[in-house]
Amino acid sequence: MIQKRTKKNLALALVITILSISMLSAFGVDSPYWNERPLYLDKEQSADVTLTLQNMVGSADILLRAKITNGTEIARLTDQNLDYLVPAGTKDNKVNLKIEIPNSVNNNKYIVSVSFQQISQEEGGMIQIAGEVGKSFPVIIGIDPNLSPETTEIQKNAPITKEWLFILFISIILALIAIIVIIKKMTYNSDNTQ
Repeated sequence: MIQKRTKKNLALALVITILSISMLSAFGVDSPYWNERPLYLDKEQSADVTLTLQNMVGSADILLRAKITNGTEIARLTDQNLDYLVPAGTKDNKVNLKIEIPNSVNNNKYIVSVSFQQISQEEGGMIQIAGEVGKSFPVIIGIDPNLSPETTEIQKNAPITKEWLFILFISIILALIAIIVIIKKMTYNSDNTQ
């Protein structure tokens, strides 16, 4: 009976670990802007935005092809080569965007989306698409009503990475495993005292 419960606990912990690992992406992209932190620009203003590609999981280099899928009216990729080699274990591979707001814009808000498709070259020279990740952020036409210009400039330069999200995710998984083990141990102890 005791060994059966221990085996169940170990199996459950193993399943949770496998599921958590499978949810992690082999590559990712960071942006200094997201839904809750849009980029504010006024008409006839422009901004250089740097996205960052990372390949922190696994040991293989990956090749990603960038394409703007939304917001082409105001955004363009400025790098000469839009195929990015992202070496394994790196998190600082830059992708440069230019956001320009013409005076003739009709909308007050745009969504800029950039997709990155993993490509691999198979034998015979055939290129195959392997996976895809994207990043989107809103661009609002106007001045940020919540921040002074100085604060806005400081926050534009603040780096936001997925490292902290990854650490938080792993910490939650480890905490869940610890809670399961504690509950099972308490159940085991209460069964033995009776």
